[in-house]
Amino acid sequence: MFAIPGGIRIEGLHSMRITLKVEFKSYPAIRHTVDLYNDNQTNAMIKKIAERFMLSTTYVGKAFIELTDVLEQYRLEQLDKQNAKGLQPTKLSREAIELFQWKSHKR
Repeated sequence: MFAIPGGIRIEGLHSMRITLKVEFKSYPAIRHTVDLYNDNQTNAMIKKIAERFMLSTTYVGKAFIELTDVLEQYRLEQLDKQNAKGLQPTKLSREAIELFQWKSHKR
């Protein structure tokens, strides 16, 4: 089970730095800060979780992909809410929203 005790920053779409708490069965929890957009950090965390909880790296890697997708969606929804309140997104966030919408339409 993943938890993000410190929350997630909405701004700064170039990274997704989070403090992650990972729990599995009766094993001691893992707490670590990781940038989900950094392959080296993410791969190291996947390996650490897989070893600690005796899981395959493929299984943990898929969970990280899903986690990243959910958090990206959440950030974009929060940006939409800011826009609805009349707050202007930055150029970077506007570009990210347009890219997300473009990818969504291509599916």
